[in-house]
Amino acid sequence: MTEPARNSKLLTHNSLHILVIGAGAIGCLVSGKLAQAGVPVALAGRQRFVDAVTAHGLRLISDGVTQRIDGIHPVASLEAAYRHAAESGRPFDAAILTVKSYDSAAALAELGDAAQKTGLAVPPILSLQNGVGNEEAIAAVFDPQRTIAGTITAPVEVPETGVVRLTKPKFLIGMARWDRQQPAPIFDALHSQLIEAGFPVTLYADAHSMKWTKLMMNQIGNATSAILAQPPGVTFAHPAIADLE
Repeated sequence: MTEPARNSKLLTHNSLHILVIGAGAIGCLVSGKLAQAGVPVALAGRQRFVDAVTAHGLRLISDGVTQRIDGIHPVASLEAAYRHAAESGRPFDAAILTVKSYDSAAALAELGDAAQKTGLAVPPILSLQNGVGNEEAIAAVFDPQRTIAGTITAPVEVPETGVVRLTKPKFLIGMARWDRQQPAPIFDALHSQLIEAGFPVTLYADAHSMKWTKLMMNQIGNATSAILAQPPGVTFAHPAIADLE
């Protein structure tokens, strides 16, 4: 059953304009939750994703209920996102990077090119990616003051293009100032925006500790789960395997 998304909070008048780069499971979840709350969001993905969302909206499945979210502006390139922002007269206030780490360099280069072609600025960038090194890449390409460190723990999957499923109704975002002397000026506003959109957000004093802690957590059970071809929840339900880990 598909239900239209109901916005419990309409934040449009005070909302940031956010660009989400990467239409995988995390990018779709973050974009969907923000859009449900009335936040203007552009989501950059492949053309087949744009076609699917244009035709059917982004569909978010949680607790067996499918909600169609039509408030997202899907784009197949960052240049298209920037041109739309320029035409609407509303530059992006923040970007959220959700691509795989090995795609970060290409995404950042494309972002810089789009900004240069349209004459709009590159906004502060929050990395919600696994692994370490992404914040360093953002800071090197742009500058530390536009870099926001982040982590996300979310049991999500993409069963088909344009559809994201929450396998458990629990998710958590971590945020930390990358440059503690001169943090991104949008940090507090972005933190508040994510909370108002329904994300539990924990703030950390040290970005590096946050990132490395998340990396170490990702290692727990990954190898065993891969060998058994089972998700961690199934793997750790077996007492002997849990003891082995």
